[in-house]
Amino acid sequence: MNLADCARQDEQAYLDGAWAGTSTFDLSGALYTLAAESETPMEAYSDPERLQERLREMNVSDDDIWRICLMAGVPGLDQLFQADGGAGQRDLDRYVQNAVQKTGLSRMTVLELTGLIAVSAGVAFNYSSTYRTARPAVQEQAFIIPLSVYERELSDFRQRFEQAVASGCLPSLDCTGLDALVATGLPKAKFYKAYYLLHTARQEGWAGDTDTAIALLREAAEAGDADAAAELGDFCYQRGSAHWSEALAYYTGFGAHALNEPRRRAAARILRQKRANPWIFLLSAALLPAALAAMAFLPGGATGFSRSLLSVVGAGFSLLILIWGIWRNRRNPCGSLRLVPACILGIWAVCIAILLL
Repeated sequence: MNLADCARQDEQAYLDGAWAGTSTFDLSGALYTLAAESETPMEAYSDPERLQERLREMNVSDDDIWRICLMAGVPGLDQLFQADGGAGQRDLDRYVQNAVQKTGLSRMTVLELTGLIAVSAGVAFNYSSTYRTARPAVQEQAFIIPLSVYERELSDFRQRFEQAVASGCLPSLDCTGLDALVATGLPKAKFYKAYYLLHTARQEGWAGDTDTAIALLREAAEAGDADAAAELGDFCYQRGSAHWSEALAYYTGFGAHALNEPRRRAAARILRQKRANPWIFLLSAALLPAALAAMAFLPGGATGFSRSLLSVVGAGFSLLILIWGIWRNRRNPCGSLRLVPACILGIWAVCIAILLL
């Protein structure tokens, strides 16, 4: 057999293997099958080894198997399945919160997996406007909102949001429905709400609910939203150099994906200040021997004791300021230290003025 024949044979074997390994079940279909095979919904998820084995038999991907097994171990799943008339919305929300904390998965992923598990087991229904209109009697049962609904609503709002920001008409933006999306824990919805609160307050000149806006931005940034992290960087940067280290952390963290030209310039300015701080310390430390030399050789009517006392007092206060500067720099390596040499110069200027009187 020549090389070409070997290559064709290997290619056919690969294609045959790929076709044989193609899954006939998506994750949703696999979970429906598991629920149908089990006497109770909980039985399908109570044995992790059997759960993994059965999902592999249905050619579910390893990543999905891993996620489902994580979700199966979250406290509260048995309470969802034990409800006679279907799970209550409160039980479902509690399970979602537990899953976010225990698994480390994003809230969007948890919502998606919870929906697949609960709907396949028949303890919740898949929300849509047509279903709710056709079945008003199920309002007491827990519901799962498909991710497509979130994505559609967020996409529609995003278009209105970007137009309002570009035209400077943010206060007139219709935020109807945004609070409901925020309540579900969607990071992007939290960013939109926080941005609206912050910038509307600035445009209209009132204090606004800044604390709520910042809390929403932090939650969105912790969930990995780049726009929220960059907006937090802007907020910290504008508060002054005392908050520049925090601003740089946001700019170079998740916020790096949302950096525009003004934010790059802000980050560059913070980095220049950080590099300049050691030189400011050297300058401040060099002022001490220079000032002591000036005190020793400057003419004046003060006695030797008075001159020595002024030197000790000036040196003591200068050392205190240097120590304060070191402490401040450790807390905020990017903050401005220009006050340190200015204060030391002021102290010695007073001492020299007293000496010359």
